[in-house]
Amino acid sequence: MGKEELIKSTRFAKVLRAFFVVLVLVGVSMVIYGLFQTKLVCTHPESRVGGKCCVDRNQNGICDDGECLPEVTYGRNASGHCIEFTNTCLPEGFSQVDLCPKPSCFDKIQNCHDGSCETGIDCGGPCTVKVISTCLDGIKNQDEEDVDCGGSCPPCILKQKTPTCFDGTKNQNETGIDCGGPCPPCLPSCFDGVKNQGEEKVDCGGPCPACITQPENKLVWLFNTSEAVYGVSVSNNASSVLVGSGDDYVYALKNDGSLLWRYKTRGSVISVGVADDGYRALVASEDNYVYSFRNISKVLPTTTYYKRYRLGDISAMDVASNGYGVVAGAAYDGNVTDEGSYREDYLYKLNNHAEVIYSYQTKRDVTSVAISPSGNIISGISDDRLFVNGRVIDMGWLYTFDYLEYIDTSDSAIAVGNTNNVYYVLSRGSEVEWIYNTTKTLDVSISNNNKILVATHKAIMLDGSMNELWSYDIGHPVLKVEVSRSGNVAVAFFDNRYLYVFDGSGVLKWRYFTGDKIISMDISPDDKYIVAGSHRGSVYLFRI
Repeated sequence: MGKEELIKSTRFAKVLRAFFVVLVLVGVSMVIYGLFQTKLVCTHPESRVGGKCCVDRNQNGICDDGECLPEVTYGRNASGHCIEFTNTCLPEGFSQVDLCPKPSCFDKIQNCHDGSCETGIDCGGPCTVKVISTCLDGIKNQDEEDVDCGGSCPPCILKQKTPTCFDGTKNQNETGIDCGGPCPPCLPSCFDGVKNQGEEKVDCGGPCPACITQPENKLVWLFNTSEAVYGVSVSNNASSVLVGSGDDYVYALKNDGSLLWRYKTRGSVISVGVADDGYRALVASEDNYVYSFRNISKVLPTTTYYKRYRLGDISAMDVASNGYGVVAGAAYDGNVTDEGSYREDYLYKLNNHAEVIYSYQTKRDVTSVAISPSGNIISGISDDRLFVNGRVIDMGWLYTFDYLEYIDTSDSAIAVGNTNNVYYVLSRGSEVEWIYNTTKTLDVSISNNNKILVATHKAIMLDGSMNELWSYDIGHPVLKVEVSRSGNVAVAFFDNRYLYVFDGSGVLKWRYFTGDKIISMDISPDDKYIVAGSHRGSVYLFRI
């Protein structure tokens, strides 16, 4: 074979080998393509997405915009917060899936990671970052005289209103509200709290309504604040009586009426709750804080509280027998009260140290809340929705026809009221058990054996099966009701300014004329005492 023929033979062999390699690659590609074209069958609750079976935990047949997620991923909720979750489908309420940073001690979010939870933003728990006290941390520390002012911080500025004759407050040596003293003389009336104009007693007799003979030995004491009493609470044997007033003070009193201590917040005290033992208490104020007090039956310094927690715009609170509480509040950008930020409304469950142990985002204003005596059930109402332990029961227009306004909770059921109805919902249920129609519902209260006392044009007691156990009608509407946990004591305040006290079967035991509108009431857990707060600032302790 010549040289030229040898070169041609070698070239032919190379071409032939290359041809065989191409054939092999094409064959392998066709096999792989055939495998992927095999029909993939996914069983419920899986969804076929891009040739994979993705678990659809929401069972809605849609799995994250056509893309399977890893076992653990992150998403951003409606407020933009980064949340870790394990669903392989996009959960409801999340607008997008994002590769958010893994929770850490540097993500500027108070969250849980590495086996424990932070106690503040990027500090405490798994974080070893030292919290440095500053003049902007919202805490009274260092050598400050008040929160973030005084001492080494800027001077505190007293924000006190200058008393006037038009401020709706009895001050500056006035003899009445905005009258007398430096103001124009007070005109005598049958409601001025003064014995004048020929009255036989204060505001009764003579030109005023006839004086009423009050029951003997029922009123234990009467205590006066300077503003409306929005919250009252009483412990066993009335060892501690807690009072929250529109004058920004919380008061602690003994069963003999003596003042143990008082504490001034920076806003009206809208709700108070004391534990059965009279030792622990929670207080909610319009200054956006919930305060925890300990050993409240002792005389405390006027500036002492055990702990406090900032929860934004607080609208309601209720406290259980063990001192745990539920609070309705609005947070702004992660519990920072900044009116310019996106508002989030929450239900918070607190322990008796005012620490949040559970929260649920409602996305709507919550107007009223309740916690069961055991503290196991928390509930709240907003528009036509009922929230129970993180579940939402949408009452809907079919039921309510109007906003829900009143709520109370036992250890097994919830009573809810609005303009024309009372609704009964089991704590483990998902819908309304029954609806009781009234002409106008003004308040509801439920005992732990599910007796429901309703305030309407009369006082009505129902059982858990909607049977009317008894009613009491005097021709005046009922403004406020309270039933004891045992169901053996029922209290109704009528528009004629009488407080009526009944036993569990509806027998009237006694009544008391207050002459003032009662806006807050509580019955001691041992069924021995009633405490009531009035619109004019009076607090009554009655012996049942």
